[in-house]
Amino acid sequence: MEVYRALGAFEAGVHLFNTLHVRHVQLDSLSWLLLPGAAASGLFAEAQQQCRDVMRFHRSAARDAGDYSVKALESGNYTNAVALAEFHTSRMVPSMQLHLARADFAHWTLLLEHHAAADAVSYLEAVEAAQLRESPQPFDDAALSVNHDWSVVSSWDQAQPEQDSRRCKAMLRRLKLRRALPRVLLRCLQGDSSSADLTAAASDLSALHEGKQSGSLEWLESTIERLCFSLVSCTAAACLCVMSDSEAKDADAILELAACVGRLAVELAPPSGSDDVPGALLGSWLERVCCFVEEGASCVCLALQAIAKSTEGNKKSKNKKGKKGTAGQDSALAAAAQSLSEATVDLFKQLKGALEDRKTSLVPGILADKFSEGNSNFPVLAASEFDEARAKVFGAVASSQALSVGRLVQVIDAKLSACGAL
Repeated sequence: MEVYRALGAFEAGVHLFNTLHVRHVQLDSLSWLLLPGAAASGLFAEAQQQCRDVMRFHRSAARDAGDYSVKALESGNYTNAVALAEFHTSRMVPSMQLHLARADFAHWTLLLEHHAAADAVSYLEAVEAAQLRESPQPFDDAALSVNHDWSVVSSWDQAQPEQDSRRCKAMLRRLKLRRALPRVLLRCLQGDSSSADLTAAASDLSALHEGKQSGSLEWLESTIERLCFSLVSCTAAACLCVMSDSEAKDADAILELAACVGRLAVELAPPSGSDDVPGALLGSWLERVCCFVEEGASCVCLALQAIAKSTEGNKKSKNKKGKKGTAGQDSALAAAAQSLSEATVDLFKQLKGALEDRKTSLVPGILADKFSEGNSNFPVLAASEFDEARAKVFGAVASSQALSVGRLVQVIDAKLSACGAL
């Protein structure tokens, strides 16, 4: 499955996962095999469905635990009744996978289904008000139960214990990000600049990016993610500025967001020629685009809508009240909003065009090398057999990549439409 992910062909990884016939408690222990690769390949709907299955299992387990505990007590089997209750409260309720499933499900629902600002606000309000099944529940980092089964990975890997620890840390960090982001977006879109919750959430986001030594593997792997989440900080600053009393300096926050979008456009530009994507540690170009679409597309789209609406609202309010001396401020805000609009639309269109065109081969160079004609790694294959094997592998990879590309284009089209660019 890691190979399929590296190739940007995780559709095959989904099929492989389905052959495991994961059921019941395995949804809690084995979903980690599917979710990262699906998210990194644009298969957000499949990841969303897996999270739905995890939440459904936990609701069923909660009912079953109560029913079986009662039956055990009625049968005089008090030890089993206590054991069932303890297992449920110590392992199931604080399950890290359950908390992640709730947070990821809400995130992907926002990404796939709620593109307009007003619609997004309504959904985020329902999530924060604990009105939905995916609404977050309080948790203590130290009390989270890691029920994942790491043993399915090759046991001969000597670095496995270290990798397991890294996976746990990455999951906890992802959970914290998923918990903080909706609060930041909601408070910004509501214009709640005095909210202590907003300050705390923004602080959480900032803290999660600290302590990474420049040049380390962790730092390299998080480069794109760091850029995506800097959009959140810029979104908060820009939205709050235009929703409060306007001053000329407020335009700087919007310009900062536009500059961040511009940096992403450079970072996510497709590679030229047929060479593999530079910087193998950052993954393939397709995976990097998926990362931005997953983490940053909703942020910048909603920010653009909120800023455009608020800038226009401020202008009408001032004209109605007859305030003077605000022409320069309005002009600066309008110019900044225009810069952000152009940067956002250009980024979305750049990504859409590159995905649809796909002149650059997304098949990693190492795969092409392995299947290059006359490669000594395949001495037993006749020429016809070699050509047939190469065509089969390349065709399967290209087909799976096409699925991911199509899904990404659909999301980008929805964001462009919400921004009024379609």
